Amino acid sequence: MTTPDLTQRFLPYFIWFLIVVLTNYFFSIFSKKTKSTGKILIAVFLPVWLIITVVKIVCDIIYLNEFNIYPVAFIGQLIENIPQVVIFGGIAFFLKYRKFKKPI
Repeated sequence: MTTPDLTQRFLPYFIWFLIVVLTNYFFSIFSKKTKSTGKILIAVFLPVWLIITVVKIVCDIIYLNEFNIYPVAFIGQLIENIPQVVIFGGIAFFLKYRKFKKPI
C-alpha cells in the first residue's frame, strides 16, 4: 500500500477524531463564558464545522492534487461535512454537556 492509499483509508477516522477533540475543546472554552445551551451549541458547532471543512479541502489539495478551489467546491464540502459534525460532534457535545449540567 502506498502512502496516498493509507491516507485516504484512514482520513475519515482522523476527521472523526478531530471532530470529537475540537468539540471538547470549544465546549470547554465556551461553557465558561455562557450557561445557555443554544449559545454553547452554536459557538461549538460552527467553528468545528468550518475547521473540518478547511482540513478536508487541504487534504484534497495535498493528496488528490486538486488545485482548483472554487466557492462552489467549498459550499459542497460544507454540505458534505454536516452529517459528520452533527453525529460525532453531537455525541461528544451531549456527553460533555451532560457532565457539565450534572449537579455537584
